[in-house]
Amino acid sequence: MSLNVSEFQSVLARRRGIQQSNHYKVILPTLGALGQNEASGPELNLLCTKVSLPGFSVKSNAARKTGPREGYALPSSYGYTSARFEFIETGDNVIQLYIEDWLSRIIDEYGNISFYDDITRDIRVFSLDKEGNEISETILYECYPITKPGIEYSNDTANTPIKVQAEFFVNYYEHKAGE
Repeated sequence: MSLNVSEFQSVLARRRGIQQSNHYKVILPTLGALGQNEASGPELNLLCTKVSLPGFSVKSNAARKTGPREGYALPSSYGYTSARFEFIETGDNVIQLYIEDWLSRIIDEYGNISFYDDITRDIRVFSLDKEGNEISETILYECYPITKPGIEYSNDTANTPIKVQAEFFVNYYEHKAGE
């Protein structure tokens, strides 16, 4: 089946155009412990340069009956992948402080692990249209940071901002299409 230009334009018009990867908004939770250095939701959104939403994976194996092997899903072996965020760091290191504060709430300086409900927060990611209107939402439920790689400094390039990456555990997520 071939699709001509007018049919393609019709599909895009009916489906609200093509979603752009650089039109998004992130709402991260406010932790409320850093005082004046606490990053607000709008600040974190502005500093967030990249988001990788989690996926879902089902482990499968091949079953041997007779003849060729057939794949089948093991329903007891499935899970969500993690979410990854990348931020531009500020001069007062607010992103590093935010992530490290959250990590310190998970395991304290004595190695004590906090209760699950005390460390998890929901994160919301919106897809936006060209005018900045929300067209879909992905809610990442019961998240907490699991990795914050080290910071890389380099003399290779001048005037390059420091980027802070963080990986978050996601218990489950829900994708809500726009109206």
